[in-house]
Amino acid sequence: MKRIALIDGKSFYASVEAMFRPDICNKPVCVLSNGDGCVIARNTRAKELGIPMGAPYFQIKGYAKQHGVQMFSSNYTLYADVSRRMIQSIFPHVEDLEQYSIDECWALMPEVDSLHEYGLALKETVLREVGIPVAVGISTTKTLAKLAQWASKQWPRTGEVVDLTDPVRQERLLKIAPVAKIWGVGRKLEARLA
Repeated sequence: MKRIALIDGKSFYASVEAMFRPDICNKPVCVLSNGDGCVIARNTRAKELGIPMGAPYFQIKGYAKQHGVQMFSSNYTLYADVSRRMIQSIFPHVEDLEQYSIDECWALMPEVDSLHEYGLALKETVLREVGIPVAVGISTTKTLAKLAQWASKQWPRTGEVVDLTDPVRQERLLKIAPVAKIWGVGRKLEARLA
């Protein structure tokens, strides 16, 4: 049986900015696009304030200032460097690795007694070695691993690691997950499926 993990840097750009500014770790953080046009990344606190992804900066500037949101211009060179370090920290602990995006990679997990415990250890390794929090979804296909990774962020009691290799757990999650959370289902297909 394949054991595929999707390892995702949580609020990656915002987390990278917080790595170098410990004073903002518990504050809302947003990262802006090139030319500071719109919001392209938010940490959990900024999301809780209701700042939407893609919000034009000029529209939220006053609200952000009023709520102490730390705003950063994007720094893609820095993000790419931290991404490289994140991948390097994961690689020795998995059987194979494929970078999916700047903040995500697919990994073939080794055969271990507990994939959940191994995922937690992997998460701690990345945090210790790089300083980036990650969430881990594990299953038998990339699509199910991506769904497991989504679930890891929805239910904090999972420790942000979900092992979805058991078919019973797969079926249970598929029944409650919004159809749009299935990898490859876009807005048009979501409406048709609904």
